Formats: sequence, C-alpha cells, structure tokens
Amino acid sequence: MGYSERHCQLCGVSFNVARIRKADEPESAAWGNYGIDFVTTADAARACEVEGCTNIPRTEHPDPLVSAEGEHIAGPNCELTLGYSGWRITAEEMRDILRCLCIAAKSEDWQPEVGDKDYEIDATYCFVAGVSHSPDEFSAEEMIPVKHGLEQTMINNEAMEGLGSDEEWAIPVHEACFQMFERVSREKLGKVDIDGLWRLRDSEGDWPEGFKDPLKRSDISIVSEQYFDCVKGTEYLVSHPLRITGLDQLINSCALDSEASCEVVFNVGQAVESHYDPFAALSPELCELLLGHLERRDVANLRLVSRSFRQLPQLYFRRIVETEMPWIWEVTTLKGRKVDWHDLWCRLSAADGGASMDTQERHWLQQLPQDKSENLRQQLRKEGLTGMEMSKEWAKRGLNFKQEVDDDIKAANDAGMWPADTRKATELRGLRNRRRIWEDLEEIVKRIAALPPVEEDEDAESRVW
Repeated sequence: MGYSERHCQLCGVSFNVARIRKADEPESAAWGNYGIDFVTTADAARACEVEGCTNIPRTEHPDPLVSAEGEHIAGPNCELTLGYSGWRITAEEMRDILRCLCIAAKSEDWQPEVGDKDYEIDATYCFVAGVSHSPDEFSAEEMIPVKHGLEQTMINNEAMEGLGSDEEWAIPVHEACFQMFERVSREKLGKVDIDGLWRLRDSEGDWPEGFKDPLKRSDISIVSEQYFDCVKGTEYLVSHPLRITGLDQLINSCALDSEASCEVVFNVGQAVESHYDPFAALSPELCELLLGHLERRDVANLRLVSRSFRQLPQLYFRRIVETEMPWIWEVTTLKGRKVDWHDLWCRLSAADGGASMDTQERHWLQQLPQDKSENLRQQLRKEGLTGMEMSKEWAKRGLNFKQEVDDDIKAANDAGMWPADTRKATELRGLRNRRRIWEDLEEIVKRIAALPPVEEDEDAESRVW
C-alpha cells in the first residue's frame, strides 16, 4: 500500500498542509510537510520559475546529519502547489490545520476522569483524547493533554468493520471542526453523539474525502491528491472556521442607533393606475405571514406583480439570516438591538464566498483543458489518423496545448469570468470555510441519525430524520 495522508473526518482536509512565507515574514511563518522545516529550493526548482520568487540559504538544520537546504520564498505570483503562498493566506489563519484531535476507543477498563464531559462518559465506544501536532501518515503521537493514559494512537479515516478490538484506530479531526460538530449534533440530535460518529466512520469511512458517497465539499476533490495539493484559489479550505478576523466588526456595523428608521427595505415605486392588486386588502401582519411561506425566488416575483410587496419588512431578512445561515451564530449578539437586517444579509452573503462560485469556477478551470483535449482528438480522427500516427501527431500539435489553455484562462479572467484572484474584498475566507463545513456536518449528523439502533440487526429500519 502506498503513502496516503490522514484527513480530518469532518472537513476532509489533510493534516499535512505546508505554507510558503513571504520575504517580510519570520521563519516561523513557513513550514513544510507535517509542519517540519520549509519548502526547499530543490522543491521549487521542479515546479516554480516565476519572477518575483526568491530562494535563500538556511544555514542550520535541526538534524546535524542533514545538509542545510535553501528555502523557497514566495513572490506575489508563486505557482508552487507544495504549500499555500503567504501572499494569499496568513500564517495565523491556517496554523491550526496541523493539529489533530483524536477520538479514541475506550479500553475495557475505561473509567471516568476529572475533566471528562458528560457525552464522553455516556458514550459506549469512544472518548475525546488529546491533540497531536502534525501527525504522520498513520500515527498521532505526543498528544496533549494525556487523557486516560493515552499518549499516542493510530488514526484512520476508512471503515474499520471487521477489525478486532486491538485494531480500533482513533478518528482524526480538527479541533475547530469538532467544536462545530458538537454544536450541530446538539441542535439536530439533542446530544453530542460521538458514538454515532464512531459507528459512521466504521461503516462508511473512506479515503481521501472522509466518507463514501462524498458530501458537498466544494474543491476538496481537486486538492486531495496523494499529497495535499495547495491549488491557488482554495486557500479558504485551510482557513480557521472559528477564529474569523473581521466577522464581529461586519455584524456590529449593521446595528443602528436608536434614532435610525429602518423598518422596511426598498422603494415603493410609482403606482400603476389600471393594475388590480388582490393583495392590497391584506394587513401588514398577513403579508409578513405570507412571506414566511414563500421561497426567495417567489418573493422576488411577487414584488414584480404586487405593489403591496414592493417594500419588504426588515423582519423578513432577519428570518433569512437566522434560518438560512445557522453557521453564523454570532448574530445572537445583536439581540435587543436595532439592526439593518437587509444590509447584514447582503454583506454576510458576500463574505462567505458563495457556494455556486466555488463549484462553477473550479469546474470551468478543469473543464477547459478537457474540452481542448477532446477537440484535438476529434480533429485527428476526422483526418483519419489512428494508432501510432495519431500519437505522433498529438505530440506534435500538443506542444502549444498548455499555452493555449493558459491563454484562454487568462483571457476569461481578464474579462471578469470567475476571477479567482480578485474576489470581493469583503470575502472572509474563514466564514466561507465555516459554511462549507457546517453544510457537510448537517449531512454527517443526518447519516448518524439514520444508523440502525445498536441492539437491532443490520436490516433494522433506520431512524427517521
């Protein structure tokens, strides 16, 4: 079996993600595989020849038997995918990506200790062990704190069904992802069900994306190579989903002072004399009730045909924020305050990146080379070429193939088509990642709820979600 990295069971991101620092950053802002050393000059020589990148000597190595390596320093347009560039993501945003929290199997003589949470004590199969910094392929070591005498453990993402109790490897997760799991599990199941997560991993666990029948997980598939591939434009995947700089300021900026008037949104517009409006007889309270039962697209259409709905109440947008954005729990700080909920909804929607942009942009960047490749293949077939003749002609015409693809992508970006490098300044990468993880966690918890009761056999009827 070849090398394969362990990934967070909840978010799908590897624990082996490197970072390439900028010239003005300290050495501690750079790290290589599993958080050790840095991305070297030798690594860069094989993949990066971009103007603006530099290579500097590092005179010391922690192992005296190893020769000192040069370190690659990222320029603004660095093309290396061996690590994320410091020009596009800060060290603070992604540092915790290397830390692995282990959900480990309970031993036969497991007894509660001081500090154990109720859901750990109640669990049959597992408990939440310590944190390992940058675990290797299968082993998490030097865990802190040492809980129930466990200092190290083997970790695995794949289904463990059929293995004996002496081979029960721990589930690897990020600390922030597990905190979000606690929140979603309590909301949907009424408890933190770590036993359910354990059983789900044992039955549906898979490498590299965490579970069989992959979840939504925008962009995870294109970075989950044998080594994590730090593709430009996917920096949000490793941005801390809880420690989000700028989120509190964004939310609080939408609070109004006591004298501001902002009960409705949009202008009424001019009345149409001959237009009969059947909704005109409804009271404002009934109009608000009706809005609560309509999809957003239906509300937009209703505003076009009825003057009674040209203006929308702030309460409508408050409901959207609170029900359609459950991952932004910070809005509870606005309780009792006067808020421009429409402005808040617009700004939060822009800040979390937008799922459709994630999907469309990545699909387009992958599809373009495939389309060009297929077009060339069809052209050669039309010319009657087969076998070795086709291979030779393919090699000849394919010399400029990569340049054609790069030119087309650049032209599309220059025209404003999914410009990955010029997303709105209001985007918060950590919030974009939080939304992605939350949506996956809802599916994970849904699958946990559908697991058959332990006391029943595999054919037992699943629980109702």
